[in-house]
Amino acid sequence: MTEHATTEELFLDFLQQVDIHRLSLQSTDLAAASSFYHLLLNDKPITQAQASFILRILKKYKNFLHKLKISSLRIEDPIWSKPFRVIDHDCFADIELDENNNPLLTLKNPYHIKELFEKHVIDKNREVQIKSKWRADEKIRTFHLYDLNPILLQEFLKNNQFNISLELSNYFLETDEIYENSQKYFPYCDVINNAVTLHNATIEAVSYFEEKKSGKVIDDLMLAKNLGFRLVGNYQDLPYQAIFSTKTNFFWSNDLDKFFDFSESVSGRKVIVVNSYKTHEWVKNFVEISEKKNISPGKIKIAFREKNEDNNKFNQWIKDNSLGGDLKTADYLIFKDKPAKWLLADKENVKIIAINEAFMPSSKKSQQWIDEHYCIFFLGNTKPTNNRGKKFGNV
Repeated sequence: MTEHATTEELFLDFLQQVDIHRLSLQSTDLAAASSFYHLLLNDKPITQAQASFILRILKKYKNFLHKLKISSLRIEDPIWSKPFRVIDHDCFADIELDENNNPLLTLKNPYHIKELFEKHVIDKNREVQIKSKWRADEKIRTFHLYDLNPILLQEFLKNNQFNISLELSNYFLETDEIYENSQKYFPYCDVINNAVTLHNATIEAVSYFEEKKSGKVIDDLMLAKNLGFRLVGNYQDLPYQAIFSTKTNFFWSNDLDKFFDFSESVSGRKVIVVNSYKTHEWVKNFVEISEKKNISPGKIKIAFREKNEDNNKFNQWIKDNSLGGDLKTADYLIFKDKPAKWLLADKENVKIIAINEAFMPSSKKSQQWIDEHYCIFFLGNTKPTNNRGKKFGNV
C-alpha cells in the first residue's frame, strides 16, 4: 500500500493516476483539481477553503485510490506541508506619483471589491475611458486619479470601509471645496418653472440661446448642450436627463421604441446612417416600429437605392411605402454608409445622428461631422466598446 507524507503529495499522485488510467472526473471537480494542481506543482500555498475542496475530491474518488493500492490515511488524517494562505480582506486607498509626476490612485482590496468598484465608480463615470494597471507583486491596482469622479470615488471608499491615506483624504477635502464653489464659475444650465436657463454664460452665448430657443424644455436642453451647458440638478419629471447632464455625446440604445420616444420629443431633423450588413432587414424593421409608434410615413425618407438587379424588391418596397421623395421635408433621413454631402454643411438643423450597430463611416469628413455633433446614437443589440476613446452613455 503506497502511503504519502502529506495530503498535497497524495493529491498530486491521485491526479497523475487519473491521467494514466484516463479516469473521467466530474466537470466541477476537473476544473477545481486542475487549478489546485498548478498551485501545488508551483509550490504555492493554498487557502483552508481550497484544502477542504481537495479533501472533498479525494473522498469522492477514494475507491479509485484503493484499487490502485494507494493509502487514504492522509484523507482521514490530513497533514499539510505548509501553513494555509490567509486572504487579506483589508482595503486600502492611497495616492502616489507616476514617472511624470501625475497622481495615481492605488487600491488594494479583495477581488469581489474590484467588481463593485467597476459597477459603482467606473461604469457611472461616463466622461472618459478609464484604464488601470495591475501590479501583481504588490497586489495593487492603479488608476489615473483625475480620470475618476472624486464624489463617486469618495462615497465608494467610505461605503466599503477602505483605509484612506492622509494624502487621499486631503485630496477629497480640496475637491469637495471646489465642487461646492463650481457653480460660481463653470457653465451649466437648469430648468426653473419649465424654462431652461444658462448660468455663467457669456453675453454672446446668452444672445444666441435666446435667439434660437423654442420654449420647449427638451429642445432648449439640446440647444444648451450644443453650446456646452450641461444640465445640473435632479428633476423627477424630466426624461432623458443622462443625455443633457453628461459630457459625452455618444449614446447607445438597443430599443428602437425608446429611441423613437426620445427622437419624437426633439424638433428638427434626425439622420440615420446604416451600414451594408443586413441593410434592408434593419431599415424595414426601423420603418415597421415607427408605424407602431404612429409616426407619419411622410416623416421618413430613404435616401439610397440599390443598383443590383437582385435588390429591385427593396427599391419597389420604398416606392410602395412612399418612402422616397424630397429629403429636405422629412424628419428622418436614412442613408447608407455615409450621409449626403449637403448635410455636412447643415449641422444646425440636424438634431440627432443615429448609426446602426457600432459602424463608423469611412469618409473622414463624415467621421468628423459625427464626432463633432452633440447627440449621436448607436442603435444595436450590443453596446459598443469604447471606440477611439469615446465613452458611450446608456439611455
